[in-house]
Amino acid sequence: MLAEESRDVIPNAERMDMFAARFRIGVCKIIGVLAPGTADVAFIHGGTIGELCRQATGSRPFAFFAPENTSISRLLVQSDFRWSLRSFNDVAHL
Repeated sequence: MLAEESRDVIPNAERMDMFAARFRIGVCKIIGVLAPGTADVAFIHGGTIGELCRQATGSRPFAFFAPENTSISRLLVQSDFRWSLRSFNDVAHL
């Protein structure tokens, strides 16, 4: 998995492109119900955090692999739905 930078090599795993599309739809649904200028918080799995960061930056698949437990990553979403990664894996609060 790490050598290939793909979960597709895991037997019976969801294809990465399908997960990425499903994930983006979910995030856009959450963003769609927020009032402009507001913030929200999500407590999610490390693999999902990595996918969020990958999509926000257009990076390679495992560039944000294995964030620290309880770390904070921040995403800024513009009114035109462009995503910007503001911070990744911040553990200063620990």
